[in-house]
Amino acid sequence: MELAEARMRRDRESRPASAPELAVSEVEEHELGWIVHWASVDYLRTGDPQYRLGGGPYLVDRYDQSVHTIGTVASVTGDWVWRYVEQVWQVTLLDVLAERVRQVLSDEGFLSAMRHLRRTAPALTPAQAKIYVTCVEDGIELPPELVGLT
Repeated sequence: MELAEARMRRDRESRPASAPELAVSEVEEHELGWIVHWASVDYLRTGDPQYRLGGGPYLVDRYDQSVHTIGTVASVTGDWVWRYVEQVWQVTLLDVLAERVRQVLSDEGFLSAMRHLRRTAPALTPAQAKIYVTCVEDGIELPPELVGLT
C-alpha cells in the first residue's frame, strides 16, 4: 500500500495545485499482486458523489513491487490482466496456450493435448490441432496460419 501511496503522491505532483487530495479506498489481493483503489479524500470522508473522481486503480506487482495503472474500464472488465502479462512479463496469450498444451502433453498425452487445444481454440480443425500439438511437442515454431486461429 505504501508503494501505491508513493505513486499517488508522484502523480499528484504532475496535476494542478487545485486538484483534490487522493487516498487509498480499498486494497484487493490478486494473483498478480494487490489492486489498490483510490478516491478523493473529500469523497471518502463524506460519500458525496460530487467529490467522486474517475480513474482506474493501481496494481502493485507481487513479484517485483512495481506499481502500474489499470484503466477504469479494464479494471471492471478484467481485460487488463492479459495486457499486463503481455506488456510487463513479455508473455503472449499464445505462449500461455502453447505452455498449457505442453503441460497437458506431458501429463496426459497427445490426444488430451489436442482435446484441450480444441476446447480452448475452437476455430482449429482437428488436422490443424494435430499440427499445433506436434509443433509444440517437437519445439517447432507454429505456422502463422495457426497463430491467427488461436
